Amino acid sequence: MPISMITPADVRPWSLSAPAVHVVVRNRTRAATDLRWAPALRTLRILRKRGRRSIRLVDANCGDGSLLLHLARAARALGFVAIEGRGVDRDPALVVAARLSAGLLRDPAIGLTFDAGEGATALLEEAELPADMVFYAEDDVSVDAIAFAAGSTAFGAPGLSKRIAA
Repeated sequence: MPISMITPADVRPWSLSAPAVHVVVRNRTRAATDLRWAPALRTLRILRKRGRRSIRLVDANCGDGSLLLHLARAARALGFVAIEGRGVDRDPALVVAARLSAGLLRDPAIGLTFDAGEGATALLEEAELPADMVFYAEDDVSVDAIAFAAGSTAFGAPGLSKRIAA
C-alpha cells in the first residue's frame, strides 16, 4: 500500500516555512495529548489480542494528521503487519502538512493517504469497506453517518466522551 505522494506543488508553499517543519516534528506530541488517544490505543491492543494483524483507520477531520500518524506507528509497534489509514480535512494547508509527515514514514506495512475534503462525504465513501476505527469531529459529521461508516468503533471530537460501537 503506497504512502500518499507529495508533489512539488504541495511542498513549494512550505519549503522555507518554519511552521511546516514545526508541524512535522510536533505531531507525535500532539497526538499523545489528544483525548481520543488513550481509548484508541486500548482498542488497538484489544484488536491485536484477538489476533488481528491488519487494521483500517479513518480520521474524518484529521487536521495535520498527527493522531492518525501516531496510531499507525503504535499499531505497527503492537505487531500489526498491514495498516491502512485515510485522513480527510477541509484545510488544504493541513493536508499538505499531514502528507509531509507521512512522507517521513519508511515502513512498507503502513499506507496512509491524506485528502482535502469534507469529513461527512469521506465517511459515506468509506461505507463500502468499513474502517475498524473512525475518528471525527462531532460538529462536522452527523452521528448517523459515523455509525453507518464505522466497522468497529467511532471516536468523537476531543473532549467528548461519545463512542459508538457498531
